[in-house]
Order: sequence, then structure tokens, then C-alpha cells
Amino acid sequence: MAFVDADEFIYLKNRTDNLPRFLDQYFLKKNVGGLAINWQIFGSSNLVEKPAGLVTDNFVYRAHVDFKKNHHIKSVVDPSKTVGFIGDPHSLTYLPGYVAVDENGDPVIGPFTKKVNTKIIRINHYFTKSKDEFLQKKARGRATTSSLRTMQDFTDHDKNDVLDDSMRIYNQEHGLD
Repeated sequence: MAFVDADEFIYLKNRTDNLPRFLDQYFLKKNVGGLAINWQIFGSSNLVEKPAGLVTDNFVYRAHVDFKKNHHIKSVVDPSKTVGFIGDPHSLTYLPGYVAVDENGDPVIGPFTKKVNTKIIRINHYFTKSKDEFLQKKARGRATTSSLRTMQDFTDHDKNDVLDDSMRIYNQEHGLD
């Protein structure tokens, strides 16, 4: 079971990999209850207005791999090996004897990793999208608290440092564009 938001996409670097088969290499190990996958924050691509088309075609600039927000994880888990979410929506609590691991098989405790691991798999997180779309998101409020987002959230996440059109290429290969 994957716990991701509507603006997050699981991306395997090897586009020929099959996600269920890929996940088996982790979940067939007896102590693994979850795979912790790091974010890659995609910025606005300097767009102000919402463009037509797919998010993954329109927003092709992201932060550097080691950007601080990319230490965040989302999880794919075997629910039979978890207690559930306790205190944080980004990481689960596992039953005794089970752990979450990163793509390297190293244990991950909590919602952040010490090192950003995205050489094999990542979560493309389209947090800001265009400035207009972020303003709509800001007006809705946050999902987990009653507080409102600020324009500082846009500034903090609007990183357009690296051209990364890997999802655009994936879309073309699969006839999604």
C-alpha cells in the first residue's frame, strides 16, 4: 500500500522496471515492513498561470538532490506489518520485528532520511506547480492542521535548479502526452 498525495508520483529511474516486481526485492525480506522513498521537489518552472496538459509534462525543473526538503519520505508498506500512523503522516509505526528501509536497504526511522536516496526510486513531488495553482492550494489550507499556508511555503519549495524531463519522456513512451 502506497501512501502518497495527488501531487506526488512514484518514479523508477529504470523505466523498464515493473513497480510490483521492484517492490518484491524489498518486501520478500522477512524484516521489511515498508519502503521509505525520498522526495524530489519540483518547482513552478517559473510559470505563473496554470498551463494546459499534464503536471508531469509542464513542470520539468526541480531542486538539487540534496535540497533539505528532499530528506522527507513517503512510504510503501505491507499493512499487515504496521501499527499505523502515529503522530506523523509521512512515516508509519511498524510491528515489532519490522522496519522501513530506504532504496539501499538501510533502516529508516521517522519521516526523514539522513541522506537523500534517489538513485533507483523517488517520489516526484509537485508541491508548488504554477504560482496561481499554489495560491489555490494556499486558500484551501493544510490537510493535517488548521493552519494556513503562506507565500513563504511557495518560496521555500519553488526550486527550479535542475532540468529533469524524465517524466515527460516517460509520458511520450507510454502515449500519455
